[in-house]
Amino acid sequence: MKAKLLSIALTSSLVLFASTFHLDSINGNDDNDGLTPETAWKSLEMIAKADVKPGDAVLFRRGCLWRGGFSLRSGEPGNPVRFGNYGEGPLPIIQQSIDTSDPKLWEEWKPGIWRTMPPKLVPVDIALPDFNADDWTTYNEAPASVKGVNRMEDGIKTYALSVAKVDKLARQIQAWGPRVPALAPVLRLTFRARANRPLNLPPFNVMYSAAPWTVCNEGTMTSPLTTEWKTFTVNLRRIIQIEPQLPMKLHLRLGKALKKGDQLEIQLLKMESKTREGGLEIPVDVGNIIFDHGKKRCGWKKWEREQLENDGDFVFARDDYSVYLKYPANPGTLHSSIELPLRRHIVNHGDAHDVIVDGLAVRYGAAHGFGGTNAHRITVRNCDVYYIGGGHQFTRDDNFHVRFGNGIEYWTTCSDILVENNRLWEIYDAALTPQGYGSKQAKSIERNLIFRNNVIWNCEYSFEYFNRYYDDAITENVLFENNTCINAGKGWGNWQRPNKNGGHLMFNHNSAQIKNFTLKNNIFYDTSLTCLRMNTIDWTHILKLENNLWGTSTPGTSIVKLANMKTPDKNQSQTWYAEWTTSRISCSRRT
Repeated sequence: MKAKLLSIALTSSLVLFASTFHLDSINGNDDNDGLTPETAWKSLEMIAKADVKPGDAVLFRRGCLWRGGFSLRSGEPGNPVRFGNYGEGPLPIIQQSIDTSDPKLWEEWKPGIWRTMPPKLVPVDIALPDFNADDWTTYNEAPASVKGVNRMEDGIKTYALSVAKVDKLARQIQAWGPRVPALAPVLRLTFRARANRPLNLPPFNVMYSAAPWTVCNEGTMTSPLTTEWKTFTVNLRRIIQIEPQLPMKLHLRLGKALKKGDQLEIQLLKMESKTREGGLEIPVDVGNIIFDHGKKRCGWKKWEREQLENDGDFVFARDDYSVYLKYPANPGTLHSSIELPLRRHIVNHGDAHDVIVDGLAVRYGAAHGFGGTNAHRITVRNCDVYYIGGGHQFTRDDNFHVRFGNGIEYWTTCSDILVENNRLWEIYDAALTPQGYGSKQAKSIERNLIFRNNVIWNCEYSFEYFNRYYDDAITENVLFENNTCINAGKGWGNWQRPNKNGGHLMFNHNSAQIKNFTLKNNIFYDTSLTCLRMNTIDWTHILKLENNLWGTSTPGTSIVKLANMKTPDKNQSQTWYAEWTTSRISCSRRT
């Protein structure tokens, strides 16, 4: 009895001393303590600065809107941190987009082509490195194998990299350049380079060369290397608030860019310090343009200015970090709202644990609505997640541009996840997805995942799953239950995708050991391609299906496609055939 009373007393003590932090984007002030609605903070930045402890709550005032994103703060088992709302009105909105509805933010670059006003780059007096002082260093993880050599040619240090073997992950081949002792807002880097074949380099970074290994400045190449020496200029723009006491170096993450037998040479020539003045700052790729909150149209992402042919076509130009839009007039005069979603997660649950997120609206981002790896004991409920994704992920060697963006994604390692009672719509890829790769050093384990009572529509996929790359990956105890999924592949993203894949369930390449994967009591209705699609392998012996409602009214679509893209019949799968023909399941298709 004494032990029970002590337990109650300890629990009461935890609740008694828990803090509740408030955010109010209208009336808040970051000089407040945040502990009451009357002394609320204003900005999302205060979440990272706050002394949030297990059992605390972070509440957003209803009817308010914040631009940007935030990372979840962790609790402890049985004592989570709660992110929620307070007050009256619609759900509080967190959105990762830039408002460009002001006509003054646009200029006519060419007849019929409008550009967001770019900032001017102005020199700033900051000392920068001697490129000949430091050698480049080469890092690679097995099974990748590369060799880097430093040599002098005509008084210029030349870094030569040759590739004996490659693997699939970008981090497995890295090149570290000279130290950068101080950072300007923009570093203008001039260099010469060549390769043994046309080669698209990944972004140049300035990165901490010690923990936390964070990218500080980033600049993207706009043209490929050739077999001849060629001079390039790239603007490396600061993307975080730096900590000058940490060591920083130039950095290239090359794993996805290189092939076996590749040879690459780089000569650094000059680096200039710049700052930005005026104009509109667009720090990263823009994945979409949302006009009037999607009621009238979205933009159509292109990759070169020369491709702007139809009204609504746009390009995010990586050389001047501006958006170019084909339009009949200044877009700010034709629309009351114009949002440019940025290639950033909105809510980052990477490395977070013991958290409840309840009652937020997460929208207008070009990466993931919720995203991150290594998430454990996290609940997301009663949230609206919409107009997500479309950002540029990478460009393949065949110049195919891959875009991405999921509503709620758990990447690689995750456990004890509950996603319930949410609404998700207009998402470029998947509304809900656990997926990952893992490595030999850290295998991917996805365990105890529940997705239930969600309503999903107009997403490319309602639910996507894969866990691959190493055979010792594990997936077990996944339940997808009581979800209503409508109109897969019929959202804004599908219209402009070159690889149209619309399907409620996408089971992708997988090498994990799978145990207890169940889908039951769901509604899957209408799709642009198929309700259930399986790539590479036949999943019929893995998934347990119970009492789902399947149907499509779209001509030319089907309920299920196996790895060979054929529809299963009674002889192929007795159990699954029964799922679609039993009297309690409706499986109708109008042609």
